[in-house]
Order: sequence, then structure tokens, then C-alpha cells
Amino acid sequence: MTDFCTTCTPGFILDEAPGNCVKECSSDNTRVALNGKCTSCQSPCKTCENQVDYCLSCESGLLMHDYKCVKECPDQYEAREDGRCVLTGFFCRFGYEM
Repeated sequence: MTDFCTTCTPGFILDEAPGNCVKECSSDNTRVALNGKCTSCQSPCKTCENQVDYCLSCESGLLMHDYKCVKECPDQYEAREDGRCVLTGFFCRFGYEM
């Protein structure tokens, strides 16, 4: 008898590294379910959601724009302190978002 899984029953996802069937791949969003298996976020995403390239955060030195990691914000966007690109002029005078 073995405790190493190669497939899972419906409602579970295969986490191949330990060979377990799990309900979610990671609680810290570093891995997502893809084709019934847990898969790491695709670089340069540090964390992701639902898809390996739908970034929630980026590797060091990169900015996030439209859930993608970029080296610099596109035209008409500026970088916020939290590393996200927002439309230029999107901040109120006292630092509150509109």
C-alpha cells in the first residue's frame, strides 16, 4: 500500500511534490490549480490567483500593471509606493485615492 497519489477524486487537486490530494494549492497564493495539478506562479509573478500569470505581487524590482509584472509603468501611468501602476493624477491632494 502506498500513500503517494497520482490522481485525485473530483473536488481535489493533485499536489505532485508530496503526492497528496488537496482542496487548495497554497494559502499564500504562490501556487494555483492548473489542469487538476498544483502549479507554481509563473515568473515574474511572486504570488498569483486562478492562473499562473495573473499576478497579485511581483518579484523584487518590478511593478504591477493590469495584474502583470513590468519593468516600468506604461505611458500615462505612474508607480505608487506599493509597486502598482496607476493612472497619472489618480491621487487626491492629501494622498487618498479617488
